[in-house]
Amino acid sequence: MVPAEPCFAWNDNPYVDNCPHLEVVFARGSGAEPYNSEVYFAVHEGLEQEYKNFGMTYRLSEVDYPAVPIANLQQIFEAYISAGRAYEFGASVEAGVQDVLDYRDYIRWKCPDSKFVLIGYSQGAMVVKDAAKSFNAEEFGYLLAIGDPETYLPEGEGWFPRACTSSPIDYSLSRWRLYAPECHTFEGLFGGAKPYEPEQFRNKYALVCNENDYICGSSHNPFRNGGHTEYASSGIVSWAVNELCDAKLRRFWMELEGLTERPVASWSVARLANAEKPSALFDMRRIGNDRLLLSWDAPPGADYVFISLNGVVLGYIDAARGELEMREVDFDRENLVGLSFVSQDGEMITNEAREPPTEIEPVIEEIVPKPVEPDDALVGAPEEVEQMVLEPESLANDSVMNDENVEAQGEDIVVTPIGPTRNMTIPNGAAKDGKPAIKITVAVIGASAVLFLFWFGKRR
Repeated sequence: MVPAEPCFAWNDNPYVDNCPHLEVVFARGSGAEPYNSEVYFAVHEGLEQEYKNFGMTYRLSEVDYPAVPIANLQQIFEAYISAGRAYEFGASVEAGVQDVLDYRDYIRWKCPDSKFVLIGYSQGAMVVKDAAKSFNAEEFGYLLAIGDPETYLPEGEGWFPRACTSSPIDYSLSRWRLYAPECHTFEGLFGGAKPYEPEQFRNKYALVCNENDYICGSSHNPFRNGGHTEYASSGIVSWAVNELCDAKLRRFWMELEGLTERPVASWSVARLANAEKPSALFDMRRIGNDRLLLSWDAPPGADYVFISLNGVVLGYIDAARGELEMREVDFDRENLVGLSFVSQDGEMITNEAREPPTEIEPVIEEIVPKPVEPDDALVGAPEEVEQMVLEPESLANDSVMNDENVEAQGEDIVVTPIGPTRNMTIPNGAAKDGKPAIKITVAVIGASAVLFLFWFGKRR
């Protein structure tokens, strides 16, 4: 595999150079020439447009494999009866899988921090799906399958599939259903890949199946297969890449808790942007340097809120929630935030998009009072404290009773205690009427009473 795009250095490791943020691997369809197919150019266009705006670097490479054509009845028959897993077609797929894994091992050694994006068209979709099973979830960005012969959309099964009766916002639709306008689409020509999206790659697969595409199962008539060759010319591929760049990869550095991630094709960016509806009631607060708090009052009839950044729909959330906090936001790039309120039936109620505020509110941290530490003189076992208080010599060192530590300043008395306690200024009256004076008076009266009783007893 030979990279078609230039490399970009982005880290400080002198031993790891020419490493972009993303390694995008594309597998072409049957009979296509390397680096010269319409779908390849459409993928390149989508990546170039989106990632330049997004501030990320990437390297687009194409899988080096035969991509055998399906040009005669024998090849069609062999591929069909083996579900693409044997004969010349199956050997071609296996060669493509091995090339992807060899390239992955090379990148792991040279650029260990890179993320992988796998994109495949037709036969190439089978290649990238099989290769993805050997990837780690941490290094995997997303997978885009275009016109996949192993398409599997269980919601399209039967005479009255739920995909035909569901609203555009339906949690029962497959997570990987990015674009499949024909609601009866169920399985591709070679049957459905089950499970289509492995659990370790949850929310990282996306499927595009055009109308009138017999290969991916949107058409059940082999003579209605024109849609299979129209992915590039119709702009679907570039649109899909633009959608996935933000919807899948933005979560690597942004926290959007509670936001449903599944892309919804019927609510495209263009439809949201062109809606002529009154402004939504929502507010934005910019907290600190990288946090944005969205709050709204849901209008009547609104069940969901679609969140978009820079014109790309990231997902949706229940309108009743009322707020959403975004963390680790780069305000140099995130310069357009949109909220679209939609009903359960898919009707747009209100829509608005505007720039985040420039005023930054300070982050208010909760101040927890520190516990008051005891005086050093009182730290110790209870027996030591009691002995220190009752010992007679302690009276001689008492700060109040020691005349050397008492200085008269006008009407106040400044007490300079011995020990760690800070200097204190107390009113003069407090010294006269305080507890020390009372203790002295009681002591004098008690001593007089004892002397009187002793003298009275002697007299008797």
